[in-house]
Amino acid sequence: MPVTAPAAARSATSPGWPAPTSACWCALGPVDARELYPVYAKAAEEDRIVFAHTGVNYATHRPIRNEHPLQLDQVACDFPRLRLAACHPAWPFVTEMTAVARRHSQVYVDFRRAGP
Repeated sequence: MPVTAPAAARSATSPGWPAPTSACWCALGPVDARELYPVYAKAAEEDRIVFAHTGVNYATHRPIRNEHPLQLDQVACDFPRLRLAACHPAWPFVTEMTAVARRHSQVYVDFRRAGP
């Protein structure tokens, strides 16, 4: 069963919530969805890193814009202490991903599984 943004937010405020690792936020909607802000606030408070899928997805029922790296820019602006890792090098938005990572020292690019 897919996790929804409200369910992710509820779990972030529960005791013993799991670390937000390898979560494919594209399944929850846009990375900068306000429903996810409680997750980001809790992760920043506990100095946890949040991984977000960036770049193209091949699911035809979700728009590619949900994985655009410029959405990470907004989250990084709103949570300057939150460490964000952009999964994959954000292809085909490499230029934008580079700009976001250069602008925010807490934004990293995760090159694992970035093969063609």
